Amino acid sequence: MNQKKILSTAVIGLMLVSVAIAVAPVITAGDLPDYDVIGFVFVDGVETDGVEITLSVPGQEDITNTSYYDEFIPSHGVYIISFYADEGQNASFAVHYGYNYFIPDPEKFPIDQPLSPHYTYSVNLFIDTNTTNTPNKPTLVSPTPSGTTVGSETEATLAVQVSDPDGDMIDVFFYDASDDSQIGTTQMGIANGGTATVTWSGLTQDTTYNWYAVASDSIKESESSDTWSFTTKADPDPDPDPDPDPDPDPDPDPDPDPDPDPDPVLNNPPTKPTVDGNTTGDADTNYTYTAVSTDPDEGQMISYTFDWGDGTNDTTDFFANNTAVNETHQWDVAGVYSMWVEAIDDFEGDNGSLSGKTYLTILIDVMYVKDIGYIIDNDGDGVYENFYNNETENTTATEYDEENESYLLNSDGAEGWEWVYELPTDTLTGYTEEEAPAEPEPEQDNTIYYMLGLGMLLVILLLLAIYYYMKKKEASKKKPQKKSPKKK
Repeated sequence: MNQKKILSTAVIGLMLVSVAIAVAPVITAGDLPDYDVIGFVFVDGVETDGVEITLSVPGQEDITNTSYYDEFIPSHGVYIISFYADEGQNASFAVHYGYNYFIPDPEKFPIDQPLSPHYTYSVNLFIDTNTTNTPNKPTLVSPTPSGTTVGSETEATLAVQVSDPDGDMIDVFFYDASDDSQIGTTQMGIANGGTATVTWSGLTQDTTYNWYAVASDSIKESESSDTWSFTTKADPDPDPDPDPDPDPDPDPDPDPDPDPDPDPVLNNPPTKPTVDGNTTGDADTNYTYTAVSTDPDEGQMISYTFDWGDGTNDTTDFFANNTAVNETHQWDVAGVYSMWVEAIDDFEGDNGSLSGKTYLTILIDVMYVKDIGYIIDNDGDGVYENFYNNETENTTATEYDEENESYLLNSDGAEGWEWVYELPTDTLTGYTEEEAPAEPEPEQDNTIYYMLGLGMLLVILLLLAIYYYMKKKEASKKKPQKKSPKKK
């Protein structure tokens, strides 16, 4: 084979190799979805993380994603969903926030752009929590009837039935009516129509106690239940009086002094405050809460105390009746907080009357897992490292499967997993060995292919230059030389 044929064959072979290398990344990249939709999620006007957004397109599987904090923008409430659709269809949204499902504004958008080859829609979603109903007032289950004597001298089991008009799951708080302090821990994720129980311990024998309960669907709270009572069991064998009075007063005063003020001025307390503000958020972020109350007594001023549930509180100055007052707070640690606000009027200086307390459940870097507990993002990176179980009241480590966006959960810290929680679909299943997350395959790095392709292209150009140079040189050799004239 002559030199020209060898060179031509080499060039063609290198071109084929170069094309094969160049298309390799395209072949391995897979088929991309047709469209993306991106935007922000606003809950009552605030960009909010942890909202589950489900996108539905006829003929396609529903796709769910969760709004998050994007550190590159930076901003809260960011979401992005990739999906398949045909031009002319409509894509619709539904969102899950706390225990509640909402239809956002807008509810849907048209697929009115052709592929070229990929198109991204920008849609901001707005959620109005005022569209959800308030849970019903808790009803008594036990001890019943109210006022009964329980069978223990030092503790009692309290139980209420709770329900929600929207069918949402419910958190239940039990309170001591004497000082409005919470009894035990919050009973979380109670099913609609279910029963919540708590044990009140450390009581005194033969003593009457009063209590009440409040239900919350994570967005709105019910009004306080009726106030119920019970009496602890008396000591069956009390010690006799060791030193009875041997000489009681034989002539008690038959005519004690009358009440020096038989007609005191009555003071009505302010109404229980209405409180608005975020019920979910992130640690180390400021959130503003607005409280307003009214006082039936004309001319009285009102002050508000905000107890944030983290051991801190703020008390405002006195404001005119029915004036909305704002207070800002940030929580430093992820968790579930029960905050409350109460109002007091300025009747006779320090003798003001207190309103009832309004409670809000605040979720800071926390997400509920059905009715078994909640997962906790301790460092605000979007991954929930711990799990709190309602039944055991234990906090244990989770294991995150990034590929499937699922968590392995354990209730008591013992070896082995009990549940698999799939975040995109809000699905909880029992754990089996087959469901153990596989090691993710390393992402293919196509840089080497592109570098080899570029190198091959340069080699091809060099060989082509050599080829045309040799061809020109060969042609010049074949050209006839002009003869010189002979000398005479």
